[in-house]
Amino acid sequence: MTGPTTEADTSRSASSSGAPPFGGAENIPSVDPRAAATASIAWLVVINKPIYPLYVWWFVGVGTTVAWATALSAPLFLAIALGAAKWPFLARVALPLVGAVDTMVATALLGQASGTELFFVPCLLLSLVAFSPEEDRPVRLLVAGLFVVFVASHEGLGAGIVPWAAEQASRLLDLNILAVASLSAFIGWSFAGVGSKRPLANAAHSTRSR
Repeated sequence: MTGPTTEADTSRSASSSGAPPFGGAENIPSVDPRAAATASIAWLVVINKPIYPLYVWWFVGVGTTVAWATALSAPLFLAIALGAAKWPFLARVALPLVGAVDTMVATALLGQASGTELFFVPCLLLSLVAFSPEEDRPVRLLVAGLFVVFVASHEGLGAGIVPWAAEQASRLLDLNILAVASLSAFIGWSFAGVGSKRPLANAAHSTRSR
């Protein structure tokens, strides 16, 4: 009878048979670079959701209570951020869709004069950069869906529930223009060069095989 097999014996046996030892590249979970970038965008939204009403209070002075209602969607973005590693494709599809619905709700609350409809731009940007060239069909479906939501929002929603004065609406519009520009820039920064990156496990395996 043989004694218990030690970890060293197992490692030597694996090496002699050509199999990878414990901790090899095959045991590293594959990380989709596009999903990782998507998660970073979702985390940014989660962090800024409770801060946005404070911006409204500071720059506009009214409408803070209604602005707090826009933070209720934060758990949806949190779920996308946490699930991106396990369900990468679903996360990449969900983020622009949830963002579009969130934009529509914010426009219903704050009104078209607030400029919240501009957040459809980063949603559209996400639907383009978060997918590979081979995934053209989901991109087309997403773009079409976002356009339908935008048209429904633009044609069906009006002044919102806050009676903004002209100066207040102008300040809120300036705030949202800056927010949209910042978010769009962060999306571009996060996805820059993503198409040339390989998942972590594949890259590690390629390095081992050289």
